Amino acid sequence: MPLDQFISENSSRLNDIESQIRSQLREGGSDQLFEQLVKELSKTRLVSECLALENQQLNKKVRALSVPMPTPLVDLSNNDFPDELLIDARMPLRGEDGFYAMEYTGSDAVRWTGPENSFSFSMMVDRSRPLAFELEVIKAIAEECCENVTYEIDGVVKRLEIEGQLWKGIIPASGKPQTRVTFNLAKTFTPSELDESSTDHRRLGVAFKQMTIKPAMEEVKNPGSEQEELVRKAG
Repeated sequence: MPLDQFISENSSRLNDIESQIRSQLREGGSDQLFEQLVKELSKTRLVSECLALENQQLNKKVRALSVPMPTPLVDLSNNDFPDELLIDARMPLRGEDGFYAMEYTGSDAVRWTGPENSFSFSMMVDRSRPLAFELEVIKAIAEECCENVTYEIDGVVKRLEIEGQLWKGIIPASGKPQTRVTFNLAKTFTPSELDESSTDHRRLGVAFKQMTIKPAMEEVKNPGSEQEELVRKAG
């Protein structure tokens, strides 16, 4: 929100603050007045610096999801983008990436995946070191959807670590921030073929809630090792 608009919408609170400051200044002598002014101005400057830093971090996160993919002619460095990111169903996820419109399951905002078996996220993140992701799904349209789920990144398909509603994996280190992670389900189903009373004929997979990305806390195994459960090379 622009600062002028914020001040205009909070004019009553601004008047209260001005009255409070006037009362405080009248109560003090000249020395006390000077010290009060110094303290108040110092606090204001500190808050401004804090807000500027937060704004810088927010701008990095906005760029992480707004830079078009691919960008082969643009020289982008990892330092231009965050190493932590939250993607949730309230964001403008695209139908061509495998998402339906946002809806609610109870109090949770979700997006069903479909109609294809795969869905993807494109982003720009600092990959100077490995990153760990956790994708949270509220439910699946059928248990068969989540059998042998894999994810693909940098042309390599890997198995997920699934713990309840959390799908976990690693984004390996790279010299470039351009990142696309694709999740592959076993199947999709229409609610109407599972329940004769349903009039929903969309092909659905899982109800996506959010995905968090942050630096990996543990040492990542070498790509291609058996422990990393490398499935196949794409292409």
